[in-house]
Amino acid sequence: MVFFMGNFMTCRSIIRGSSTLLAFVLAWASALTAQTRPLPYNPVTAEYSNVLDRIIFISANPNQLHIFDPVNNSDSAVNLPKPPLSLSVSLDGMYAAVGHDALISYVNLQTAALEKTLASSSTVTSLVLGNDYVYILTYQSGTQWVQISTGATGSYGVYNGTAGRLHPSGTALYTSDNGLSVDQLEDLDVSTGPVTGANAGPYFGDYPVCGGVWFSPDGSRVYVGCAMAYQANPQDATLSANSSAPVLDTKADGLYWTPFAGTSQIRSLTESATLGRIAVIPPNQGSITPPVKDNQVLLYDSAYIEPAGVFQLPNFEINGKSYPAHGQQVFYNQASTALYVVVQAEPSSPLPNPFAVEIFPGGNPPACAPTFSAARSTLAASGTVATVGIKAPGTCIYQASSTVKLDSARLRRLWLG
Repeated sequence: MVFFMGNFMTCRSIIRGSSTLLAFVLAWASALTAQTRPLPYNPVTAEYSNVLDRIIFISANPNQLHIFDPVNNSDSAVNLPKPPLSLSVSLDGMYAAVGHDALISYVNLQTAALEKTLASSSTVTSLVLGNDYVYILTYQSGTQWVQISTGATGSYGVYNGTAGRLHPSGTALYTSDNGLSVDQLEDLDVSTGPVTGANAGPYFGDYPVCGGVWFSPDGSRVYVGCAMAYQANPQDATLSANSSAPVLDTKADGLYWTPFAGTSQIRSLTESATLGRIAVIPPNQGSITPPVKDNQVLLYDSAYIEPAGVFQLPNFEINGKSYPAHGQQVFYNQASTALYVVVQAEPSSPLPNPFAVEIFPGGNPPACAPTFSAARSTLAASGTVATVGIKAPGTCIYQASSTVKLDSARLRRLWLG
């Protein structure tokens, strides 16, 4: 049972023994209309404060942090001392750290005020805000840290990664390497504040690691930009790649879980425990088959990370011309009643500020009436790809299912997506 937007459904089956006849039914259908909130500035990046239910942007010229309310289309700006380069929001959603050239700004999001600045010995292009500490991911100089309350500094290791995020427990900082001969997912121990140790997990190049880092809401899984999911268990280093006698432990930190089907990379990810859904923005990937574009949001079920549908991002319409939207970042709101997508218009557009926030409803939209071009399709026993056309407006979201039940012993994998 999955959700779709668009005008076709692809059925993929890898089975053994005989061909399979699939009959399709539309379980329900609703019209989905996104609200658009144009932004009067060009954000460098964004994060989400779940407790405040606000998107936190940083932008240059002027140098500001923005606390944006998509529902009321309101914005509170905090002036920053230098052009912002990076952003991190605290686990409680009340504070943000902004990286600059040799400086860090510490912002109170509840009062919309710059509380203090902290000196840094490097250009802060990547940082993570922890509990009274800011961690600076410098790649070649390891992980540096600055204590917010005292200004004390320190560093740990070398080549600890260029992207990272604090585990929901607050006890570990997970980083992904980008540029090493073998990139690894590392778990840095920050349970006492400073980085005191690291665990590189059970693998050494066995599975891809790159790009950003995100967690499931309960902290049991960690996702990386190479479209892979791993287990997250900061207290368990049993399967460390450095161990001379590793013992299998199904709860081990960094244990491979599964890849995301339909994309080999992830630009942005958000997950709703309420809906049991993961929303992903992929980057453009023309080298894979079929090619993947960034004008869509890919949906997956949380339980097994199986494809659950696609939201197509609406184009920018300017003076009778249409310009594709490119998804940048995606966030579920606190109640999971809305999905916020930060989009950017095609560079050829004439907009001086080509960014906007698209708001997709998480509830039940009004009804619509899509139809299949065929009632059934046959899939060969050797495995094949078949396409069934669906006639529906671009704002229609619908749920489809097969009326055929397959013997699980013969079925390797079946999904509609």
